[in-house]
Amino acid sequence: MDFAEEVALAWLEGNIAAFAADRAKMPVTVELAAMARTAFLEQHKIAALDPFVIDRPGDAIREISRVIEWELFREFQRRERAVELVRAVLGDDAVKIDMKSVVRRLVDATGAIDAIMLSASQQRKSRAGYSFEHQIEAMLVAGNVPFAKQVVMDARKRPDFVLPSLVHLRKPLEGAARGLILSAKTTLRERWKQVQREMGGSDLFLATVDETIAANAIEDMASLGISLVVPEGLKKSKDTEYVGHDNVLDFATFFRGELRGRRMVAWA
Repeated sequence: MDFAEEVALAWLEGNIAAFAADRAKMPVTVELAAMARTAFLEQHKIAALDPFVIDRPGDAIREISRVIEWELFREFQRRERAVELVRAVLGDDAVKIDMKSVVRRLVDATGAIDAIMLSASQQRKSRAGYSFEHQIEAMLVAGNVPFAKQVVMDARKRPDFVLPSLVHLRKPLEGAARGLILSAKTTLRERWKQVQREMGGSDLFLATVDETIAANAIEDMASLGISLVVPEGLKKSKDTEYVGHDNVLDFATFFRGELRGRRMVAWA
């Protein structure tokens, strides 16, 4: 049976609620990210998402999040929302029903259907951000890079990652010995201005997979001391504005040059 037939059978047997919990449940974001990461590692026959071993770590994150996990997510969401729609229209109890009754129930369930579709749209938007953050965290762990995640700073600021720790970040150090903030945003638009408030005088690196950021925005970030970290393919692409800006690094340069080449030696 295909999935639609399984759903129909579950409803006819009065087991649709149990079926929803067992066969049509969306994994939490961290589990979905792990599934995508595992698939990537198996496909490329590598042991871990180590940024010091993988040739193009930024492109790897982009492939995992934008391709592999997106396909997994779409299938899980199709199943989850399909069962929700069946339950919203037909209910959980199997009853004899004719086409006229089905139409009536569809009409009556319009509000519930709208809510399900809106929730699905919002779920798609939030997934990308969580995925990007989870894959960066996995890369930090695999590379043995010291970090603290979403620690509360002054005025309720909660950056995605602080390297190597909040205690170190607050020390009055100079140059490579300084700690840094690493923030992750899949898309920027005007959102990078929110990240600016997290700086507090610290070095700020903003990781993104945004392909549409304008040159003047990159220059504005440079004037504020914000460095961008982007996938290798985007850094070199003629379709983006990243080429030619000193404050734009690819992930490989960030990990191997900025972290292992400068910072981590000074942090030791």
